[in-house]
Amino acid sequence: MNDVGPDLHPGGVFKGVKLLPGWLIMKDDGRDAGEGRFTWQMREESDVTEDHKRFAKDLVCSLQKRIQSVLENEVLADLEVFDAANLVYLYCGTLVDGKITFF
Repeated sequence: MNDVGPDLHPGGVFKGVKLLPGWLIMKDDGRDAGEGRFTWQMREESDVTEDHKRFAKDLVCSLQKRIQSVLENEVLADLEVFDAANLVYLYCGTLVDGKITFF
């Protein structure tokens, strides 16, 4: 968007296509509504920019929450059982200097 944003405006041309005002469907009354099925709202460039910023912020927050949920001590303790050396240590014997001593 940063690269092409200045070229995108109603009445302008982008890659050979004439640009019209942007519209967003706000309401869908269903197939039986006929011509009046959709309620539209015109969108300004600032609307699109704000939506872009909101999407990016929400995406970052979502990823941070997901990462934090994995970094909890309980989760890390559960993940240790997937380590082969720890499996051997916990269930079969002891591991010293890369050598296993079985019980």
